[in-house]
Amino acid sequence: MVLLNSRRTRRAHHLPPEGYAHHSQRRRAGRLCRIIRYFCIELLIWSKPAMGSTAALPDIVDGRTAERLAEGQAIQAATILGRPGGWAVRIRYGSTERVIAAQRSRRPRLWRNLNTAAAYVRDTLGMARFDVDATAHDPGAVDRSRPDTAERQRRAHEAAEHDRWFRAEVQKTLDGIADGSVRLIEEEEWRRIAEARRAELLRSIAERPR
Repeated sequence: MVLLNSRRTRRAHHLPPEGYAHHSQRRRAGRLCRIIRYFCIELLIWSKPAMGSTAALPDIVDGRTAERLAEGQAIQAATILGRPGGWAVRIRYGSTERVIAAQRSRRPRLWRNLNTAAAYVRDTLGMARFDVDATAHDPGAVDRSRPDTAERQRRAHEAAEHDRWFRAEVQKTLDGIADGSVRLIEEEEWRRIAEARRAELLRSIAERPR
């Protein structure tokens, strides 16, 4: 009886029938797939078009791309950075360092609590060991504004103003019909008016100098 004492011997005992050659090929293929995935993600990041000026902002990467880097085991280090009003996460892959971006934004994502940022790095990025840099952390400087908030509020205000104007015009017309100050136009009369306006428009177009 041969005792299977060594780790290599025990591993060989559980190899598939194809033996060491097949097992080694599978391992090399797995490493090659991770390398190819890393370079594809890197190409995707650098090929994205710029969205406005980012001169004052750090280099960022969107969260979905960071998750793909984590799936490909391409992230080599992570640092939780203290920022005014919260915590940002910076990752390093290859020679590149970038900060995780907020959703649908070109600004760094901020976690209000250090524990939630650490949970993101550990659970989502799969980094059990990471650094924390609290040099620039200022919990009192909370900035809850978003760059698109003012534009969204302006559009909502304009829409509300237009809705009020439209409802007022409709009510004015209904009141005019009720008191007789607004005359209803029959369908045949309106068709004649529309045809006359169309003929006038075509005549004015034909008379324009070319």
